[in-house]
Amino acid sequence: MLLLHLFTNDDDNKQTNPNPFRSASKAALNAVTVSLARDLASKGVTATLLHPGYVRTDMTNNSGLISAEESAKGMLSVLDSGASGEMELAGRWFDFKREEVPW
Repeated sequence: MLLLHLFTNDDDNKQTNPNPFRSASKAALNAVTVSLARDLASKGVTATLLHPGYVRTDMTNNSGLISAEESAKGMLSVLDSGASGEMELAGRWFDFKREEVPW
């Protein structure tokens, strides 16, 4: 199970939006992912969060730092590493660069 964690700006994964409700919803997504990872592990399902990066799309007015292709390639690499056993993904959050995001 894959959940995406999106920011409106990618400044070293720091959210620039001071809206407390948006921040709370992101924290809730983190907590739900950890809960799902625990609850679904016995069924062979891995729940993880992926941050695609600040991608050049219509949503970012094409001001993103990376292409959609680069983002997708990086996220697939994370998932492949999890499937092969190289990385443990369950209940954790990674960016498209394969780096774990602390929270």
